[in-house]
Amino acid sequence: MLRMPHQGCAAERCRNRLSQVSSPPGAYGGITIIDAWYIPAAATNAGTSHALYLLNYGSSGTALAASGTIASVGGTVDPFAADTPKQFTITAAQAFLDSGEWLVLRKTEQNNSEITADASVIIEYADGIVTQG
Repeated sequence: MLRMPHQGCAAERCRNRLSQVSSPPGAYGGITIIDAWYIPAAATNAGTSHALYLLNYGSSGTALAASGTIASVGGTVDPFAADTPKQFTITAAQAFLDSGEWLVLRKTEQNNSEITADASVIIEYADGIVTQG
């Protein structure tokens, strides 16, 4: 399980921020994302929320791979409650990352919705290919 804490950031440099989370080791041929949760310390309101995306950035780690978006949570119509875990929606067909591909967390802000307090993303994964369902 990966846990990715984030310190609040109210600066322009934090909009649409990308964070490389992990590149799976080769021992099992990659990883499958099983589940993911976002836990913000501060609430957001409808119309001014942010969204988070787990993305496959391929082996270079610099550009969105064809398999693209693995999971997402939030957005302007899906605000967050303070200190309340919210589950990502995972696209099962995109949940596998091959060995050497980069898992990236992207934060997209809408209508001035910076993350102004601590927040965590928890990612549950399994080594190798796992059929979800």
